[in-house]
Amino acid sequence: MKIKVKRVRPAVQLGVLFFVTMAGILHQKLGGGPNGAPSIHALCPFGGIESFYSLVTRGDFIKKTFYSNIILVGGSTFLVVTLGRIFCGWICALGTLQDIFGKIGMKIFKKRYNVPKSLDSTLRYLKYIVLIGIIYFTWRTGQLVINSMDPFVAYSHITAGWEELLGEYLLGFGILMGMLLSSLFYDRLFCRYLCPLGAYYAILGRFSLLKIERDKNTCINCNKCDRGCPVGLDIASVNTVDKGECIGCMTCVEVCPTAKKSLEVNLMKKKISSGKLGIIGVAIFFGIILITKGLGIYQTTPKSLAGIFKGNPGNIRGWMTIQEVAQGFDIPLKKFYKELGVSMEELPPETTIKSSEEVLKSAGIDFDHDKIDEIITRLLPEGKDRDPSE
Repeated sequence: MKIKVKRVRPAVQLGVLFFVTMAGILHQKLGGGPNGAPSIHALCPFGGIESFYSLVTRGDFIKKTFYSNIILVGGSTFLVVTLGRIFCGWICALGTLQDIFGKIGMKIFKKRYNVPKSLDSTLRYLKYIVLIGIIYFTWRTGQLVINSMDPFVAYSHITAGWEELLGEYLLGFGILMGMLLSSLFYDRLFCRYLCPLGAYYAILGRFSLLKIERDKNTCINCNKCDRGCPVGLDIASVNTVDKGECIGCMTCVEVCPTAKKSLEVNLMKKKISSGKLGIIGVAIFFGIILITKGLGIYQTTPKSLAGIFKGNPGNIRGWMTIQEVAQGFDIPLKKFYKELGVSMEELPPETTIKSSEEVLKSAGIDFDHDKIDEIITRLLPEGKDRDPSE
């Protein structure tokens, strides 16, 4: 039975988007940690790249990332090198959002627009600059510098409310809105020009074992492949599709109208159907996750609060309660509240760090929850073990 890409791919995309959306909602409702839901950072392959330097030099992960990120970036890296950028074309939630808004735009405006070739070729280098910049500042500071500007993170915080979106995540939300609005007219501009993970995959993709090749003897130059390509590649005029920039969606192969396909997928000189390739790629990626999860390797967060704190106040998370923070650093609650300058009645011990500011403001008390790690640092006994990054 022939597997049709135009039917199977959207189903896979929507399934992953639903999972990511629910993960974001659950994290907002339940918080993180051993008894909560994972941070969206822990579900993104890019976290593995961000944490790489910290893991090698200190043996520790950057805040909000964990073993899951290493599995995700490792699995997607293997996928890119063997089968091309299937992750981008079939799995990535941001790519799916752009495709959805692209279809909406087509329904409304009845056409798609193209970026001029000369400008397009120049703008594609932007994502490499973004990749280098994020890696440099992340590795240097040991912090997730991309957090506030990440459209993926902003999307996961939509249910957190406008105050948070227009506060901490204003830049990321602006990029998300710009990405979605531009998708009404242009296909996947974010993927082409700004995505740092896409830049990483584009570099690896050039070494992929997979090729999409055009048979110029049977090609009728209808240009359907060019018009169908969501990242605006030249296909109808080349012998081999650009492996670095191709996102592996297989749309070009699917729309080719010739009886003997003028576009064919070759894996190590063997032909493979586009639909089968997509299914194999998705199965490999999620198979790696399931196997490592079964072995206990795939973890999105430490199994205990002690494993998160590690004696470092910088590891305090918004979902933790006042009581958990005090206990985690062996600080008496009364002493902690005295330093906070509020009473237990005004701020109950079971209040989360994230909501503490809102609780106190409703009582007319000005409070900055971001200062709590500084308070903990002052209260820690002299000589107490600290994280080596401090």
